[in-house]
Amino acid sequence: MPVDYLSYSSVSAYLACPKSWWFRYIKKPLTKTSVALVFGSAVHDTIETYVSARQQEGVENVRPMAELWPRFWQEQLETRNNIKWDRPMDYYTELGEKMLSVPAIVKTLDGLKLKIENDSPVIEKKVRFNVPGVPIPIIGYIDAIEQDGVPIDIKTAGRAWSRGKEHSELQPTFYLLALNQAGYEIPEWKFRYYVLTKTKAPKLQVLETSRTVDELFWTMGLIAEVWQAIEAGHYHPNPTGWKCNPKYCDYYEFCRG
Repeated sequence: MPVDYLSYSSVSAYLACPKSWWFRYIKKPLTKTSVALVFGSAVHDTIETYVSARQQEGVENVRPMAELWPRFWQEQLETRNNIKWDRPMDYYTELGEKMLSVPAIVKTLDGLKLKIENDSPVIEKKVRFNVPGVPIPIIGYIDAIEQDGVPIDIKTAGRAWSRGKEHSELQPTFYLLALNQAGYEIPEWKFRYYVLTKTKAPKLQVLETSRTVDELFWTMGLIAEVWQAIEAGHYHPNPTGWKCNPKYCDYYEFCRG
């Protein structure tokens, strides 16, 4: 087998550029880590810890997100090698604190209530599902499940998402498929995004989308087709795609540099 499992990020990476997928999952050359990934992971960890602690330990016992931020930012810096900086580190240190201090953002996240399982909020839930014709599992980690049963994903973005972007994303369908096979009942097949913008005036978008049963089956067919192409060794470059750019592709120098 070329790989042991697939995931949402793996399938979407293949669709963007099969050659880039080959570098990432097969060849695996050493590359620099995007600062956007490091920063986003630190913001993500800060929010999850804050929201979870508020439910488990009580509001009065939890430090503000801006005070938790330095710890998770430092942890990410210490565990990542060769970070590809596009701005000074202090810029991102201050940006994280600024984003997590905006009153409207704090208020929205304070109202986020998570589903409880085994006496703990459902956070970073590992899920997997199977697709007919694909001999390996599809695996993923759902950021959290809200109290109303709707799964969510927390993201950072350079700018606000355009109207309707949430409806065209593949990620919700993957996670809804996994939860369905695990026996969860998702209300109206809904999924929510919490998108924090790294703009001059940071804001938080809460975007809800849903999927139909037909869309779930279509996505399973897509996964099967991607697997067939991977198994056949189809790793052609996609020079006209958005990813074929040294800014967006970590493997540009190996492929076209």
